Order: sequence, then C-alpha cells, then structure tokens
Amino acid sequence: MSKRRQDAGSFFEVFLIYYLLFFSGTLGGAVSLAFSPIQELHRIFGFRLPALALIWYLLLKAPALSSFKEKRRFLQTSLMPKGADGRAFIIGLPLLFLSAFSVSFLFHRLLQLPPEGGFASPGELSGWLAAILSCFCTAYLEESYFRFYLFKKTEDAGVPESSFVFISASLFALCHLYEGTAGAVNAFLAGLILALIFARTKALHGIAWAHGLYNVLVYVLNRG
Repeated sequence: MSKRRQDAGSFFEVFLIYYLLFFSGTLGGAVSLAFSPIQELHRIFGFRLPALALIWYLLLKAPALSSFKEKRRFLQTSLMPKGADGRAFIIGLPLLFLSAFSVSFLFHRLLQLPPEGGFASPGELSGWLAAILSCFCTAYLEESYFRFYLFKKTEDAGVPESSFVFISASLFALCHLYEGTAGAVNAFLAGLILALIFARTKALHGIAWAHGLYNVLVYVLNRG
C-alpha cells in the first residue's frame, strides 16, 4: 500500500471515529432534564467505556506504541497524578477554570448574553457518585481521543505540532456547539490549553484528571 493511501485511510479513521463518537450526538442539541443516575450509568457502560476501549485499542496496536515499555507507561496510572502527570494536572486545572471564568465574564457580564444550553446537577448521593464516575470517564475518553490519539495521528502524518494543537481544539469546540456560543468558545480555549500541555508533557493521565475534576466542580457550582 502506498504512503498516500495509508495517510488517506488514517485520516478517514480519524474523522469517522470523531463523527460517530463525538459529533453525531450533538446534532439534536442539548436538553436540560433532571439528572438520572440510571441513565448516566447507562451512558457510562453502554457508550463511554466501550468508546474509550476502542480508542485505546487503536492506540495500543499502532506502531508508535509498539514496545511493551511504551504500552505500560500509557496504561499505568495512580490515585494521584505524579511526575509529568502531576505537573500537567497542577498546570491544567487552574488554567481550565481561568478560561471558563474569563469566557463567562465576557459573554454574561460584559456582553450580557443569556446562558445557552445547560444541564442539571444530581440531587442525591447515588446521583453524585454516578456524576463523578461519568465526569472522569468522559475526561479520559475525550483526552484519549482529542489529545493522545490525534497527536499520534498528526505526528505520524508529519503535521506540525502547532497544527495539531489547533486541530485538536477546533474539533473539541465543534462537538460542544450544543452548549451555545460561550460553551463552544470555552471548549476551544480549554482544548488549546490541554493540547499544549499534552504536546509538552505527553502526560495523558494528568490532563485527564484535571479535565475530570474540572467537570465535577462544574456540577458542584451548577447545583441549585
């Protein structure tokens, strides 16, 4: 198979997975309903974990992760990020909140635009446990695809690192359009932050923990 055909097949895989896992579900928009732990658990075990397993399978069989040492480093994590993952977490979490507060201040305070979209926070303990599990599953799914998987695919294709950062952030924002303009802008800035951190540290677990904890704290701030 020629290099051109290999590249075409690789990019077809990238956009097919993106459409099926991230974009197609946003076409109908978001509806804010009461939080249901049962429905959330169904989404976790019926979609997010199988989707995450698919992305990890594609990553682990790729030539870029062919050695046992590289695979072990990719899969290995701990209850608290450390090393490069710890630095990525410490840098990423406050920057995500700075981005979110800046976008909120611009759109809702300065421009006085009403919030678009929205979601409901859980009300009971079982709901919070399901929400926390969902937040970290979602974070690992999105970071595995938008940062690690896209980085490997663009690197293999000879795409510059700066282009990877822009592509990653743009695709991440596009599948958050259901959150409205402010949500999409915040997703783009968050995507830039996370892609830049990953490009520098290659630390998947650190940015996934920062992303997951950010999601949990958004639920907390949104309650009531």
